Amino acid sequence: TMGDPKNPALILVHGVKSAKETFLFNGTAQALTKKYFVIAYDQRGHGRSTARGDDFRLEVMAKDLAQLMDEEKISKAS
Repeated sequence: TMGDPKNPALILVHGVKSAKETFLFNGTAQALTKKYFVIAYDQRGHGRSTARGDDFRLEVMAKDLAQLMDEEKISKAS
């Protein structure tokens, strides 16, 4: 997480064969912290995620994101 938690939440979701570092190395996440509370995370089976397995269906990935939002106490995000 980066930025002020009082700002609107913005969750950055990387693509296939990528990781959250995509947004960190090029400065995208840092630039967005001026207006947003930025969350970049590794989806299951990517980067440093501890969630492994072979089920990468959209429904499963969406459930992972919902769980992350619950843990961070975020009810709404872009």
